[in-house]
Amino acid sequence: MKRKWLRTSLLCLVLFVVACFGIFAWSASRPIPVIGGVLPKEEQNRIRQIVKHEMWKHEFPDSSWKTISRCPRALCELAAARLGLIEILRPNMIEVAVRSHFGIYYFRLWKREGAWLVQSREKLPARPPPRLGDLPKTGPEFFGSLSNQVKVSFQ
Repeated sequence: MKRKWLRTSLLCLVLFVVACFGIFAWSASRPIPVIGGVLPKEEQNRIRQIVKHEMWKHEFPDSSWKTISRCPRALCELAAARLGLIEILRPNMIEVAVRSHFGIYYFRLWKREGAWLVQSREKLPARPPPRLGDLPKTGPEFFGSLSNQVKVSFQ
């Protein structure tokens, strides 16, 4: 009975590991949307590796007790992080948006001598989204702007 239980649990563990590997391999092969230009697949994969490496460096900077105590949160963030999009700001500068359970982070990378280098990790994008114009606040102003009546003055 114990051997049967042990065999079943080992089989479940192996299937779980294979499924996790398959999910990570599938998510790594998905193309990343690019705004402002075109990046080859090899370039996207290199950018993905650089950003993931930078995330690991940020979450596990050293071997202190603080790092060890934050390990569950860090592993959760790294497992849930997804590269949302790449925006080409200049020919040698890009911004990568990374989504996770703890918010959206923007990594700015710049290309120097053929290699991408991480410039910064920010909570805000380089270019904020466009702001909408202010709408009239009061009822009469709002309904007056929707009126078809012509206001003519003969002075």
